[in-house]
Amino acid sequence: MPIITQNASMFVTPGATNLEPQRQNNFLLDLNVSGIAETEGQVDILSLALLTFPFPEEGNETKDIRHQNHVVHYAGSFSGIDAVSLVYREFVDKRISDIWQNWRAKVGNYRTGGIGFASSYKAPGVLYKLPPGNTDDLTQNLQVDNRYTQKWHIIGCFPASYTEGDYSADNDGDQVEITVNLSIDYVLSDRVYSGGALY
Repeated sequence: MPIITQNASMFVTPGATNLEPQRQNNFLLDLNVSGIAETEGQVDILSLALLTFPFPEEGNETKDIRHQNHVVHYAGSFSGIDAVSLVYREFVDKRISDIWQNWRAKVGNYRTGGIGFASSYKAPGVLYKLPPGNTDDLTQNLQVDNRYTQKWHIIGCFPASYTEGDYSADNDGDQVEITVNLSIDYVLSDRVYSGGALY
């Protein structure tokens, strides 16, 4: 629904918080890898310097039934959520690469030929949409200060595939970008997750 206003200054007035645009680049993804991807110097929460993260698309199949001369639609079962292809910038930190490799080995280990139990490799995640402003020490203050505009719980995450892209000696020094296809069971807004939904 469009917003109709004669006061254009409302969009830039600091006090008009309801009309502050949400920026696409203000977001944070945390993955809880505690007990899943053991590494030297254990990391419990994996926070990545994400370049892109497509928001998981969820919904229901739509069915229809004839009623006299009309067709009436109704909701069928939930649609499956496709794996999302997240891209992040790699820094010289061996632990991050080890986490992904160890996590992938929990899913499927090429050396042994074994496939893991889902309970041993699925992890929860949280996606935060953030307001503009000072984000220093953001990860420490998110829960205390509610410094986010929206929070989504991502259930049943695991890396279905992982690639480091193309190495090229002719490249002039671009950053390495890692692509992970993250399988997801479903997503819940914080309100629904905490039982505060209207239904």
